[in-house]
Amino acid sequence: MRGAIARDVGKVLAGNVGSQIAAIARGIAIPMLVTPARYGLWRILLLVWQYGVYLHLGSFALLNRELPGLLAREAHERISAMRQIAFWGTMATSSLAAIGLIALSAMPALAADPQQAWALRISAVGLVAQQGFLYLMVDFRVHKEFGRMSLLGFCQAVAALVFMLPLAYVAGVPGLALGMALAAVLAIAAFARRSAFEPPRFDLRGFARQALRGLPLSSLPLLNTAITSVGQIVAAAVLGLEATGFYGLGVMIGTLVYAIPRALGMVLYPRYLESFELDENQAKIGALLRRSIHVTSILGILTVCGVAIFLDLLYRYAFPSYLPALGSSYALLAMMPFLSYALVLQNALLALRLHRQTIGLQLLFIALSAGLSLAGAFAFDDVVWVALGVMLANTAYGIGALWLALSATRGEARSPLREILAELRPALILGGATVAMVALWRPGDALASRILTAFGQLLVLSPAAVFFGVRLLRARGGKND
Repeated sequence: MRGAIARDVGKVLAGNVGSQIAAIARGIAIPMLVTPARYGLWRILLLVWQYGVYLHLGSFALLNRELPGLLAREAHERISAMRQIAFWGTMATSSLAAIGLIALSAMPALAADPQQAWALRISAVGLVAQQGFLYLMVDFRVHKEFGRMSLLGFCQAVAALVFMLPLAYVAGVPGLALGMALAAVLAIAAFARRSAFEPPRFDLRGFARQALRGLPLSSLPLLNTAITSVGQIVAAAVLGLEATGFYGLGVMIGTLVYAIPRALGMVLYPRYLESFELDENQAKIGALLRRSIHVTSILGILTVCGVAIFLDLLYRYAFPSYLPALGSSYALLAMMPFLSYALVLQNALLALRLHRQTIGLQLLFIALSAGLSLAGAFAFDDVVWVALGVMLANTAYGIGALWLALSATRGEARSPLREILAELRPALILGGATVAMVALWRPGDALASRILTAFGQLLVLSPAAVFFGVRLLRARGGKND
């Protein structure tokens, strides 16, 4: 089983890394093509796409949970009915949302700026295409076709890169939205297979039932989106579009560390479900859970440390007009390993049916994130303090999710507190050293001096990185210490 998991993780990770590289290239290029204020507008528009993911109202999340068990029992009629209801019901809800966005773009406050109005109209069409893309991802995932799923995501990311940059140069923010929409349409056209799409069937009651059952499942990723977007909304509402652009660039850079936990979560979720459906084997789930936590902890911290060392160079020579965002980027980067915990753990928490506890945890830290970021914005009028508030709230959220998952699968193992402290050792050792060097080791103004400083910091961290790299190899081989 360990070999199968490693192969599946490799497939998903390869697609995720490729998609991340394309997204990073896109993220680096877009701020160079538009002003900070326009980039802030784009980051706000991205919220429409991010929240539009949930227009299935939980029905796709229910497919994710129920179809692996139904496939194991070969309940083909039930599978067909569920897919029909979920897909066509989602097409209806996304079409209604598109009509609403087009109507919103005609309001005088938005119509006064043609870029805002056209970007909203194009995004409205893109929301419908996005649901078709997501449906294909779900279909490949529940059938454990991780290679095709990864290739679909990679091709969509590359197509977005190819279309968005020239269109942004020609048409600004509407061009970015058009590029996103075209990428989704082409990905569907290239990967769609007839067997995945059932004949049209509109069953309002059936869709409502599926949505109600799937709502707790989709609430978790929806609230995760809310947790990470609170700072962006606060920055836009209190500090303006330029500050939103600064904050958005930091978020884009910080999401680099999501590649590995996203791969782990996608591969392990069906396996959690299989273990639970067959014999409700919490011990088996607990073993998978601790292995994924261990690997995620070490890889996440190593990635964050490496990115943090070279962040100053990136900003000064690639984004000189975004230098005010440097401090907020350090803060947002620091919280990413803890969000990685939550991303991996929520799959296990779903399998263990701990919906209510997890949702309560998320709501608590959304409120905390909003309160701290608002306090920072009003008290200091600086996006760095918004990012610091979000960082504190999300760090606490990751640790809270870690506690909940370890407590649920503890058995006869050591206490959750001791396990958490053991997993935080890489953060305390590598992260503490990185923070100290970033704060105290100031390079000169010359490019050569900054490069030498970055490599000096990397050299100082190398012994600790090698140590934790060895721990990672031991964990992969089943020798946890």
